[in-house]
Amino acid sequence: MIKLPGLSKVGNVTLKRGLIGSLALWRWIDQIRNGDAAAARTVTIHLQNEDRSAIVQTAAAARTHRQAHQRPVQRQGQRGGDGRGGDRLRAAGAGVSGHDRTPVPGRHFRVELIDGNGRALDLGCCEVVFPPLAAHAEAQASVAEEHLLLRRATGGDELLHTWWSKACRGRAPARRSVRVTLLAPDLEHAVMRWRFRNARPASLHYSPLNANESTLVFETLAVAFDGVEIDSAG
Repeated sequence: MIKLPGLSKVGNVTLKRGLIGSLALWRWIDQIRNGDAAAARTVTIHLQNEDRSAIVQTAAAARTHRQAHQRPVQRQGQRGGDGRGGDRLRAAGAGVSGHDRTPVPGRHFRVELIDGNGRALDLGCCEVVFPPLAAHAEAQASVAEEHLLLRRATGGDELLHTWWSKACRGRAPARRSVRVTLLAPDLEHAVMRWRFRNARPASLHYSPLNANESTLVFETLAVAFDGVEIDSAG
C-alpha cells in the first residue's frame, strides 16, 4: 500500500542504492523468504529540497498482511528435487562503520571457480550479470533469467568451453561453486562476496564476428546454480 496526501494505491516500490558493504536489505529479503511475519515493514520516503534543509513531501509504503505471510519462493534447487532449501542469504560481519558507507564502483571485482576441494581458479571475467533474487513466488523470474552470466574476452584459455563441453556430455565436475568478490578501490580489501552453490554451465555464447570493426570477441557463460550466499566483508 502506497500512501500520499489524498492518494492511496496498491503497488510496488523499487529501492536502489550503491553497495556499501551492508547486508540490511539481504537480511530483510531472507526474512520474507522464510515466511517471517515480523518482516512486515513501513518504508517512509522523504522528498527534500535542493539543500536538504526541508521535507517537501512524504510517502509511506507498507507491506500488506497478505504479503507478510506469503509462502517463501522456490528456487532452482527445490525445483530440481535436490531437497535443499531456497537461496540462503547468509549475513556476515558486524555492521558497517562510518568510513565504509561510501558506495564503491562496480569495476573492481574478481570471479573465481571453486572446485570440490576448495581450490580457486581466477576466471578473468570483465563483466558479471547477476540474476534477480525474488522474495515471493509471484516475483519469480523465468529459469533463463535466473542464470548468472559470466563474460570475458576470448583468448587461448579454453576453460569455459571445456566446462560447458563436459556439461553437454553429462560429465561436468560436481560440487563446483562460483565466487564473485567486489573489491574496494584499493584493490586489496573485499567489500562483498557472492557464492553461487552447485554451479553448472547452462549455455555458452560468443559475440558476433565483424570484419569492419576491431572490437574484441567475448564469450559469455550462463551458469545455473542451486543457491547463493552473500557475505559482507565488514
